[in-house]
Amino acid sequence: DVSVIAWAPVGTLTYDGTPKSVALEGLDLVALVGDDELPLQYGGDLEATNAGSYVATVALGELANYEFVGWDVQDLEWSIGKASYDMSNVAWNHASLEIEEGDEFEPFALVGLPEGVTATYVITYNGQEVDSFEAIGEYVITAVLAQDDVDNYEIATFAETASLTINEKVIPGEELELRLTSLGDVIVTYDGRSRNIGAQAQVNVDEVPAYTYAWTKDNVAVNSNQATLSVKGVRDSGSYRLTVTATLEDGRSATESVVINVRISALALDMSRVNWNYLIDPASFVYDGNAHTVELSNLPTLVGGDQWTDFLTYSGQVSGTTVGDYVASFAISGMDNYTYANHVERNLAWSIAKGEYDLSGAGWRNAHITITEGEAFEFAVDDLPEGVSLVRFEYVDAQGRRIEQPSLPGEYLVTPILRGEDEDNYNAPVWDKAPANLTILSGTDHKDYFDEDGNLLVVISKPGGLNSANYTVSRNFRLPVALDFSDINKGHAVLVSAYQITTTDVINPADQYEVKIFVPAQARGRKLHAVYVNDQGKVVEMNGTLGNDGYMVFYTNHFSIYGVAAEEGTSKAINWIWILVAVIIVLIVIIICLLLALARRKKKDDKDDEPKEEPVGAVKPSEKKEEPVQEEPQEEEPQEEPAQEEPQEEPQPEPEPEPEPEPEPEPEPVQEEEPQEEQLTLKESLALAKETETRTRRTKADIAKLLTDQFGDEVEINSRANKTKTGLPLADTHYFVEEDGKSCFVYVYETDAATVMLLRLNDQDAHAVREEGHDIQRSAFPKSKDSWYTVVVDDSYSDEDLNKMFALSCGAAVPKAEPLPEPEPQEEEEDLDIDLDLEGGPREFKDRSMQARLIQADEIMQSRYEALKNAALSYKKIGDRQAWGYETFSRGRAPVMRV
Repeated sequence: DVSVIAWAPVGTLTYDGTPKSVALEGLDLVALVGDDELPLQYGGDLEATNAGSYVATVALGELANYEFVGWDVQDLEWSIGKASYDMSNVAWNHASLEIEEGDEFEPFALVGLPEGVTATYVITYNGQEVDSFEAIGEYVITAVLAQDDVDNYEIATFAETASLTINEKVIPGEELELRLTSLGDVIVTYDGRSRNIGAQAQVNVDEVPAYTYAWTKDNVAVNSNQATLSVKGVRDSGSYRLTVTATLEDGRSATESVVINVRISALALDMSRVNWNYLIDPASFVYDGNAHTVELSNLPTLVGGDQWTDFLTYSGQVSGTTVGDYVASFAISGMDNYTYANHVERNLAWSIAKGEYDLSGAGWRNAHITITEGEAFEFAVDDLPEGVSLVRFEYVDAQGRRIEQPSLPGEYLVTPILRGEDEDNYNAPVWDKAPANLTILSGTDHKDYFDEDGNLLVVISKPGGLNSANYTVSRNFRLPVALDFSDINKGHAVLVSAYQITTTDVINPADQYEVKIFVPAQARGRKLHAVYVNDQGKVVEMNGTLGNDGYMVFYTNHFSIYGVAAEEGTSKAINWIWILVAVIIVLIVIIICLLLALARRKKKDDKDDEPKEEPVGAVKPSEKKEEPVQEEPQEEEPQEEPAQEEPQEEPQPEPEPEPEPEPEPEPEPVQEEEPQEEQLTLKESLALAKETETRTRRTKADIAKLLTDQFGDEVEINSRANKTKTGLPLADTHYFVEEDGKSCFVYVYETDAATVMLLRLNDQDAHAVREEGHDIQRSAFPKSKDSWYTVVVDDSYSDEDLNKMFALSCGAAVPKAEPLPEPEPQEEEEDLDIDLDLEGGPREFKDRSMQARLIQADEIMQSRYEALKNAALSYKKIGDRQAWGYETFSRGRAPVMRV
């Protein structure tokens, strides 16, 4: 089988002076026996060297013993192409040449011609072929190529031409001289003006040359071919070099350079008065329905037409209309021509405060009404501003009690209670004018009061005391009763009222009913005791609570009332007695007897173990006059026997001369360390803050942010308004939090001037703060065994200073455990102090009323504080009332008092 035999591919062959050949392929695939060979007969051109076309032939003959099949090899036509000369290195020795008449030059010729190629040259002058370069003008030289081998090489070509310019011979003239005179250096402070720098040029010939200019600034080229440059700002300062070249038409030229110094200094701006307009006048950022915008005020004037809008940009919440908190920022850039010291915080936390309704046009329609008992009356106010409506009228009698609807003879002050529609953007409207007067004249001389069925209820007090009366009721009643009083001789204790009312349910004898007694605001905070005489003739104190509405509430079936006022010094004792007598003598006893036969209330048995020191509505003295509220007392364990006996001794005459008031011993351990240091009251601390001038006032929000940034979750932030609804100062109270509880360590009050902090510090830490140059003073508020200090936050306190003080205070606020001494049972036990946070209105207090905090009484208590706090109190709910229970500890000197 010889079908596999064929001509091998030839490809493209190019002349290079060496032989080229063709051959068959596949011969090795045909196997013959022994030394036998294929009988191939070649013809034609199997090999060639020169360029051209060729034909190769082959035939297959016969061979004994073989039969060849599949032979199909045809004649092969193949060729060798012409080569090309390498002209890549060919060039003119003068591509362009310019000479003067008579000058000699090297003849024009091509260089780099390949071997086998020669050139002849044709000279053209003004379109005519010439033999030589003689006349003045421009010549074109063209090369004509010839080659030795035209059979094996392509025709060589070179299209580029050369040129020769022959100029007229110039006779040299006078040498050109150039002199430069600088316009002067620029040494100024930036004033916004532009100034030209440069030089004047002079030459020594009459002909005006052509000038070229080259500038460099601090050895860096400036892209400007101008005689002068304009400089204006600080960035233009530097060392300039001006190089000038003067050239005449005949080619003569001269070059000179001059150095010009520019020093423009930045203009210093006085930014000491610059501040956010909000910080300058925060009182103007009050809601009025219009947009309020924060910006920098007192900016200095710029020069040269510069405007702050070109450099100053604001971002964030720069403008606002509604009440709320906002954050704005500013940035200054591109002010290279000015120097300034920025004393303003770039970020501003600002707010729009609630507005006040304008009640200036409102007034009473009838400011005084006099009626006879039983007659109807109606008060009205006119010209209330838009968005304000009348809710109701509040009536206060001569004893300071609020009366829902006055009907008894007497004098009453009338105040409208108003409501604003826009609570989000306006403070609640408060009537700021004089109250109206209501006079109810007695319509009869009869002093007895009857119910609707004609049964006698109770009579007004007479010299012989109250008349008794039996009556039947089926609903709640308010009994108009005036109270008798008489003096008792135990210190300054005054029996201000005493009476007995016994209620009997015909179905359930001796049942207990809810009794509400109104306590005037002037009497709250004094030691008032509610007692009754039991069937054995024993005087027993009642367990009562003072509610948000000013009423003392307890449960009984008969009772007597007397009040005890303990004075703080002998000089004031008599005055306080008479003040208390005058206030409480006019108490109206409000008795609500729930006599529903089919719906009985749960009984709440009164215990005889109420401690004598437990006051109704007693709070620690402070500068604030908010109404205190007392948590509902719970019963103590039976073993607390002395607490049961003490109330019996209260009404008995005693010869003891003016005993010290019971609250006095409490702060003595605190004052022993620094008895000479004067303590500031809260009122004095606030007055001191209002007299302090600050450039940048810190707000309560600033203090809260510092605490959050410094301590994070280790503090609990309790932010509130600056004032109560009645206009009294209201503090932010912040707590240090640990795994086992929290402790208040700072009160923050904000005034119209500076902000004042009441900071808990031990004496050693307070001394360290003073060593830093800060003036802090001992504070009398809040009352506590710990040391509190007044800190008026003026400009001397940096954020770092405040953070250090907070760190010291937090350390003081959380006592560390100390080794316990051996118990000394023979010593008298000390009571735990009770610290109630009574700030805020009734609604706020209601939310916190169950958050009374125990405070350890002395160092002995510190290690037992955690167990006491976690185990002493337990919460329980009785019906629809809540109460705190307690357990008694008898470990060492740790008595548990009720909270």
